[in-house]
Amino acid sequence: MSEQPDPTSGETPSFPHDAQFVMEPLSAQESQRLTIIYALYAASFFVGITFFAGLLFNLLWKAEFRSDLARIHARWQLRSALFGLLWGIIGGITTLLMVGWLIMLVVGVWFIYRLVRGWLALSDQQPPKPGFGLS
Repeated sequence: MSEQPDPTSGETPSFPHDAQFVMEPLSAQESQRLTIIYALYAASFFVGITFFAGLLFNLLWKAEFRSDLARIHARWQLRSALFGLLWGIIGGITTLLMVGWLIMLVVGVWFIYRLVRGWLALSDQQPPKPGFGLS
């Protein structure tokens, strides 16, 4: 049997990687704002300007999120958007070399994956699970 750390010692207990942590649920306002940002990013596949609106709202509202879960989702959204934008620009520049089309296709699929994974986790009041792509 392994020895349990003493809570008064200041040691951080080690948890298994798949342990579920109980987080404070999102407030209605936080949930609504995160949903708006996910929806704006998703709509950007049809109306490109909504991507920048989502990015703007993400940056403006990020400081107002109080729960850890909301901050995790805001970070997930922001990282998805910024890395997607970066690789989208690289793909756009390299379309003349023909490899850019492949880059933009991969970035598009990756961005959709991140949106779906994050939005589903939000609906379950859970943080997005790290995996394919940046955490």
